[in-house]
Amino acid sequence: TTTTTTIKIEKKGLSKLWATYNEYLRTHPLIVKSVSSMVIVSFGDILTQIVFDPTLSFDYGRLLRMSILGGCLVGPTLHFWYSKLNQMIPSQAISAVITRVALDQSIFAMTFIVAFFACLLLLEGKPEMLPEKLNQEWWNACKTNWKIWIPAQIINFWVIPPHFQVLFANVVALGWNSYLSFVAHRSHSLKPQE
Repeated sequence: TTTTTTIKIEKKGLSKLWATYNEYLRTHPLIVKSVSSMVIVSFGDILTQIVFDPTLSFDYGRLLRMSILGGCLVGPTLHFWYSKLNQMIPSQAISAVITRVALDQSIFAMTFIVAFFACLLLLEGKPEMLPEKLNQEWWNACKTNWKIWIPAQIINFWVIPPHFQVLFANVVALGWNSYLSFVAHRSHSLKPQE
C-alpha cells in the first residue's frame, strides 16, 4: 500500500541520514558535535522566546548569540571534556560512572555556568554585568543543573557509548538550554553599572 511504501522510504531515508551522521561523527567529531550543539542550543532559544517569552518580539540577535555559544562554546567544550573524562576514567563500572558524574557536576558544571554567562554577556557587549548576573542567577542555575544533569549524566556515562555522549547531552540539553536562555535573559534588576 502507499502508506507502507512511504514508511519504508522514510525509514530508509532516516537510516541513511543516521549512517551519514555516524560517518561524519567518526571522521570529524569536533565539527559534528559543534554543529549539533549549535542547532540544539538555537532550537532551545527559539522555544524559549516563543513559549516562555511570547509577549516580547522575537530577538534574532539573541538567537544568533545563543547559536554562537552552542557552536563555539558548548559543543567543543563538551567534546573535549567528555573525551578527557572517558580517558581518565575509562571503566563502565558504577563506581567509575559515579566518579565521572561527581567530577562533571562539581568541577565542570559549576565553572561552565560561569563561562556560559560570561561569554553571553560578552557577546551582548555587557561584560560589566557578570558579577551581578552571577550573584542573582549562578547558585539557582547550579541547583537546577543538578536536578536535571545528575540523573542524565548517570545514564550518559553508564549506557551511552562515548562517541554519542555529546549528542545525548544535547538532546537532554534542549530543556536545559531553554532554561539557561530564559535565566540568562531574565532581567531582574540588571542594569549596566554606571
